[in-house]
Amino acid sequence: MISWGEQAGSLRLGIEAADGVVLWLENVGDTPLTVLSHVRTAGGPHFDWYGVILTGPGGDPIRLTLVGDRDRSAVVRADLAPGETLSHHVDVTAWASRPVNGGNPLPAGRYQARAYYEVDPEPGVWSGRVDSGTVDITV
Repeated sequence: MISWGEQAGSLRLGIEAADGVVLWLENVGDTPLTVLSHVRTAGGPHFDWYGVILTGPGGDPIRLTLVGDRDRSAVVRADLAPGETLSHHVDVTAWASRPVNGGNPLPAGRYQARAYYEVDPEPGVWSGRVDSGTVDITV
């Protein structure tokens, strides 16, 4: 089940528990939107405009940055018609183990996960910040 956050303008962000998380963008407006989807790299997609926040048994939030080292990359934009969605699967365990996030594996346990999508003003694309709802995941 997708846990949607509050919309910002014509966009809202949802999060779903699914072997990590799936992040969803939905155009809830009446006109088409162009969004920054992801960054294509040789090592797999990076999600420069997204972040995931996990709160585990200890209660301290773990903020995952979804951008890593890369030599070559290409920004991918997506056009969303009204009511259309875009989704990305994020392996939070793998991202937590990357150097940008401290390089340590996540301790096993149950976490609450939430996400955000934030884009600085840029011509031709949606900009602002939207936050998702919260889901429970197990690592």
